Amino acid sequence: MFMNDFAFKRQQKAERFRELAEKHESISTGRHLAAREQLEMIPPGQPILVGHHSEKRHRAHLKRLDQHFAKAKEHHDKAEYFRRRANAVESNRVIFSDDPDATEKLVDKIERLKKRQGVMKRANQLIRKADREGLADLGFSDDAIDKLSQADWCGRIGFADYGVAPPFVKNCTLRREITTGIGLISGSTGLTLDKSSI
Repeated sequence: MFMNDFAFKRQQKAERFRELAEKHESISTGRHLAAREQLEMIPPGQPILVGHHSEKRHRAHLKRLDQHFAKAKEHHDKAEYFRRRANAVESNRVIFSDDPDATEKLVDKIERLKKRQGVMKRANQLIRKADREGLADLGFSDDAIDKLSQADWCGRIGFADYGVAPPFVKNCTLRREITTGIGLISGSTGLTLDKSSI
């Protein structure tokens, strides 16, 4: 499968984060093992003998142990951070303007939002008619139908107006982004694109 530069850069970024996570995890493991080895040198429950010639070394030894454990924790946290960043890069569904497939993705998103809005409007019509079978045909479960049939704190049933309207508003915003993007693309390449299909 052909991968454009945008997808390749995202993949490289995720791989870099994974490598950093592995690096910090190995450092964390090394620090933890070093601390465990040093911990075995002191018998369990051995108190610091105040005034004894070993007091200074014992305190220094405990301080080194604390430092090893603190660094192990710090590097473990960094490894978790870079793992989360790698997962975020891989699972990010945001449409970036420098993505060559941005226009197709925006058009696809508009279609999904239109479909969702249509389902919400149709569900509201069926709820007003008390048509449970029609709602089940739309794909709503019995629990979802019961929940939609109950009035909210304002006495509204079904999807509230503010829940149905945002997809339309989002559609308008996305259409504007596509038109602007197409204008930029056609202006830079000299191509003329048909905006009526959008």
